[in-house]
Amino acid sequence: MKKNSLSLCMIVKNEAESLADCLHSVKDIADQMVIVDTGSSDQTLSIANKFGAEVYNFKWQNHFAKARNHSLQYANGDWILWMDADERLMPESQENLKKLLQNENKPVAYKVQIQNLQKDQKTVIISDAHRLFTNHQGVHFSGRIHEQISPSIKKLDGEIRNSGVNIFHTGYSFTGDREAKKQSRNKKLLTKMVEEEPENAYAHYTLGQFYGMNGQQEKAIHHYKKAYQLDTLPPNMTASLLNVLSEELFKQNKLPGAENYIEKSIKITEKQVAAFYLKYKLARARQETDSAIQNLKTILKNGRLIQKSGKNISTDVLIEADKIQNVIGELYASKEDFTQAKIYFNKALQKNNKNKPVRKNLIRLANQTGDWKELKNILQNCSIWDEVDLDFLQKQGKLLIKKGKYKIALTFYDQILNIDADNILAMKRKAGLFAKTGQEQKAKEMVMKLQELK
Repeated sequence: MKKNSLSLCMIVKNEAESLADCLHSVKDIADQMVIVDTGSSDQTLSIANKFGAEVYNFKWQNHFAKARNHSLQYANGDWILWMDADERLMPESQENLKKLLQNENKPVAYKVQIQNLQKDQKTVIISDAHRLFTNHQGVHFSGRIHEQISPSIKKLDGEIRNSGVNIFHTGYSFTGDREAKKQSRNKKLLTKMVEEEPENAYAHYTLGQFYGMNGQQEKAIHHYKKAYQLDTLPPNMTASLLNVLSEELFKQNKLPGAENYIEKSIKITEKQVAAFYLKYKLARARQETDSAIQNLKTILKNGRLIQKSGKNISTDVLIEADKIQNVIGELYASKEDFTQAKIYFNKALQKNNKNKPVRKNLIRLANQTGDWKELKNILQNCSIWDEVDLDFLQKQGKLLIKKGKYKIALTFYDQILNIDADNILAMKRKAGLFAKTGQEQKAKEMVMKLQELK
């Protein structure tokens, strides 16, 4: 049986900093690498040549779809994977991708999960995009910017499927001049697309996203509302549009308007996280604790459904269960429902036993409710504290001293000295605690140690 081949198609300009990592991630799976250069002046082309890529020149026309479609002309593989230079195919996805390269009698595209690294170099936001599709069946790109193949697939009566393929994207983490140039280019192209196609809902939606991400809320709301009025987006994208429109209204404290659009989004699909997260934020803003808790519980339920069967909205988000459970616990604690608070803090800890905020909340709760046995147990089983937590431990220890719980307070100061063996304040308090608990010899030894440190 003939093996189906894969062509990688890319457009680049001055990507010497990123290109090698991108090509290295696909070199063992791509049968052909097609790179269309739109005017590089750095080492981009020499890097492409080192990886055996076919390099073609294309005069940039301020139109991403035209450049992408030019790359498709040279692709001879049965399937096409398209990527940008600031992306890497995750190593564990190679085998999954290979399995997808089957014979198809109609146009097929696969949604690939994109892990977008943010500017803090830590946060990753998940999205998806149609990155893998059948060649030689008329599939092509459309859109001056934020180009897509999905409209083409639909017109050809093709099929869009989910995949287990992951791509890591670093572009959103860029700062400085590189980011400024990208922003300037994007604004120009997005504005041009709206001018050329004023009745294109997707054009207004993407321009609204640009303004929203750059803090221009009024402009974002204007274009989001225009996109919604045009009413030509598919249901899942409409739900996403309603969510971001609601978010911008929430930022302006226009809570009734935000709530209205959230409810419209939920009517389209209840199996989502984003809209219920916005409902949670609205409830917090209105100090409606019970409603906030209920929306967080819905987020937990929907998160499990999405992990099992996939997203209904491509831009939907997943929030770690332990973080949600921790906030639910905090809300119950604020209502003085300490039983439920403890239940949810412990659920969070079962999900992630290294979650420091949860451990801190359990300590606060035990201290507040006088559950000294539980407090001692938490401390004795906790080995994840570091210097960041010293102030917290000092404050909790001081509270226990005020309550006359000297033996448990000693446990706190043991933890502090495990982190910082020469912590003067902890040593002074420990010496005092030894004296208060009748351990005179230990108190003297601690005082002597303090004198040696002076």
